[in-house]
This record gives sequence, C-alpha cells and structure tokens, in this order.
Amino acid sequence: MHMSKFLSVISAAIDFFVELDIYVSPFHILVDIFSDAINRLVCLTETTVASGDDDGYIKVWDTRQRSCCNTFHRHEDYISDMTYVAGSNQILATSGDGTLSVNNLRGNRVKSQSEFSEDELLSVVVMKNGQKVVCGTPSGALLLYSWGHFKDCSDRFLGHAQSVDNLLKLDEETLISAAADGVIRLVGILPNQIIQPLAEHSEFPIEALGFSHDRKYLGSISHDKMIKLWDMEELLGGPQLNHQNDMPEANAAVHHDELPEANAAIHHDELPEANAAAGHHDELPAANAAVVNHNQPAEADSDDDGMDVDMEPSSSNVSRSKKKGKGKKLDGFAPDFFADL
Repeated sequence: MHMSKFLSVISAAIDFFVELDIYVSPFHILVDIFSDAINRLVCLTETTVASGDDDGYIKVWDTRQRSCCNTFHRHEDYISDMTYVAGSNQILATSGDGTLSVNNLRGNRVKSQSEFSEDELLSVVVMKNGQKVVCGTPSGALLLYSWGHFKDCSDRFLGHAQSVDNLLKLDEETLISAAADGVIRLVGILPNQIIQPLAEHSEFPIEALGFSHDRKYLGSISHDKMIKLWDMEELLGGPQLNHQNDMPEANAAVHHDELPEANAAIHHDELPEANAAAGHHDELPAANAAVVNHNQPAEADSDDDGMDVDMEPSSSNVSRSKKKGKGKKLDGFAPDFFADL
C-alpha cells in the first residue's frame, strides 16, 4: 500500500492493484492483468505508478490509459523495495538476488546494477543530498553505496540484531528503520549510529512504514493485523522504550532487590555496629560507596559509530537460496488484515 502526495491511496493485490480516492470515489481497479504478485508500489507522478513484482519486473503504469508504459527486467528474484529519484527521473530498486539497480525512466534502460552482495537487499533510501544510498539486509547490516559507484558498497553499518525490512528517510542525516524484532529506531548516517529506539510494534516484524502528507504522523503495519499511527513530535522528543536487552547494565542498576549488598548498606537498622559508631551517612563512606547511582547511564559501546569496509562480494549467485514468493507469503495475511478493519 502506498499513500501518494496527491491525496489518494494505492494498494496492491496478488493479481491487480486499485486506487482509492479519498474524496471522490470508494475505489476503482486500475490494472488487473498481473501474473505475478506485487511486492512494492511507488507513486511517480499524479498519473504514473511503478510496481515491482515477484518475478523481478519493474513496470511503470499510466493510470489514465490503464496500460504499462515502461518495463525493466534485470533482477533474477523478487523486487523487495523501490524509491523514486525525481531529480534524475530514475527508480532505484533492491531485489532478493542481492543487487541494487538504477533504472532510467527517460532512456527506458537499466543504467547500473551492483554486484551480488552476500545478503538479500530488502529496503532502500537515498541520503546525504543524493550522495549515499542505504540498503537494509536480513543480517541487520546497513549497506551504504556512493552515488555513481554502485558496483560495490562503500560502507557497512552493523547496528541491528535482526533483519532490517523497511527504511524511511527522515532528513538527509537520519532515517527511521523497522526491524524484524518489531522495534522502530532512529538511525544516523555518517556518522553511523542508532540514535534511539522510537516505538515498537509488539514482537512482530514490521511490513511497512510511511509518513502522513504533513509528516506529523508515522504509520506502521505489522503481522499483528494492526495499523499504528505515531505522533512524530512525541517520538522525537525522547526515547519511548526501555528494553532490558538494549540496556542491560542500566536496568541491572535500577532494581534494589537485585543488589543485596547495596541494600544492606543503605538501611541503618540492619547495621547496628555502624549506627553505634555514627548516626549519619556522611560518616559511613564504605556504605555510601556501595549505593548505586541510578541516574548514571550505562557506558555506551565506543564501536557503535564505527564502519567496516565491506569484503569483496561474490561474483556469482550460484549458492544463493532464493526466496521467491515474498509477496505471495503475505497473501494469507492481507485478506484477514483488511477484513478486521
């Protein structure tokens, strides 16, 4: 599903896609001639839409003529994500075959394609004023490509423990990531760092992220059959989560019951000898030294901002186990999801 800036919602199904006009009509079918499941939709202009399907095809559709006007087929596996670069009139696409492609709409040709990476590429955004392209992978690594040098990634950021299924650009320096652990995070790019967790969508993988037209709200869709809307002002105001897995040292210092020695040093009634010698904490330096400073944050890992140079990618895709049918896997989920709305 894609919310276009032209006040319409475009949704895809296994064999057709429809456009829902918010203000005029309930819905109408635009195209119903697909043979492969649609994985991604991108609104290009008011009258053109691009689709990426299960067989690796990228097709551009004229909604007025209800016909295909451009076709690109360079990928060997499903199209996992796409983004439109209006300035150069190009579509960047990632695929399950582990490659990134640059498709020129003006010349109707594939301008560039990356080498096969070790992972599938699941998501893509353009950052740093068009100078960097960031892709998410199943291993949790973010691959950074320099514009014009798409053969191999220039940097690799290891900051997510699980698959990065969706990326959403917030500004030129930061993006929002959605991982398979159900957590939505704010991520900085160059320097690479996970700034803070923003929200969570239960424990289910997040299928899609999107802004409202005024960018005041963030929408997320997960396997829990719920659409959640988040107030961006509240999310960016501070961390909204307190995960024990993310902050083990800080959480350990919060609970007094787990610190018997520190607790024993705090209570005067349990220290008869200390009370007899002195009645104030100031005269008990050893006891004071055992008291935990709850306001002191856990020490951050100094390697969070580091970037590792990517290893030489494999020149062939023989050993890759394809996951074709990614779009079709969601078919069982989609009817139940919309039936519950």
